[in-house]
Amino acid sequence: MKLRLSFQHNYLMDPESPIMIAVIIVLQFLIFSCNKDKDEIPPKPPKVYLNVEVGQGVDGYPRAGVYEYDTGMAVNYGYRALEGYINLVTTIDGNIIPDNGSFKIRKDHNLKSVAEQKVLWRYNTTSPVYFSVPAAGKDKTV
Repeated sequence: MKLRLSFQHNYLMDPESPIMIAVIIVLQFLIFSCNKDKDEIPPKPPKVYLNVEVGQGVDGYPRAGVYEYDTGMAVNYGYRALEGYINLVTTIDGNIIPDNGSFKIRKDHNLKSVAEQKVLWRYNTTSPVYFSVPAAGKDKTV
């Protein structure tokens, strides 16, 4: 019986035995999986800010304000001039861009959309001018 135990003991301790290989793999897994530092967690991407200015007579999104994004996020935007306003211009950091679209934000930006109020008449004079319109109806009566 001593020979038999001796044989089993040698079989388990043999570095090439399947049981010993399995034990070594399990031990390595346990050692390395339990030994994780908090430093191994990837850092969160830094926050960036989008400052939005929307002029009078402009409707769209995002509305005026300051928005916080993770670096690399997509920002969708879209603006239109309301009735009575013309010449809509949308800029990012002073550079003209289309009035609607999207971009990936990687640093702080200023998004601005403005329009001009439609003017029917404009007179430039050096002195005051009196202007009147006759109060006559369609049938030419006062």
